[in-house]
Amino acid sequence: MSLTLANAKKQKTYQVSSYSADSESTQRQFECLGFVKGEEVSLYQTSSFGGPLAINVRGSVIAMRLSDAEQIFVKELS
Repeated sequence: MSLTLANAKKQKTYQVSSYSADSESTQRQFECLGFVKGEEVSLYQTSSFGGPLAINVRGSVIAMRLSDAEQIFVKELS
């Protein structure tokens, strides 16, 4: 089973491994936000009822819709 950013747990570090983005422009948008393959990310905060996630990436906290986080595949580092 592949792990997506939407399934990430707090207090763990992950590495971006791939995308399932529908279009090249969506993939480019992820990359512009810092979600580049190989980049380390961690879950900062979740929202209730499927709201946006707050994700640490490159020293910044990025708010991301759950549906977008489901398109970013990660592997657990710690």
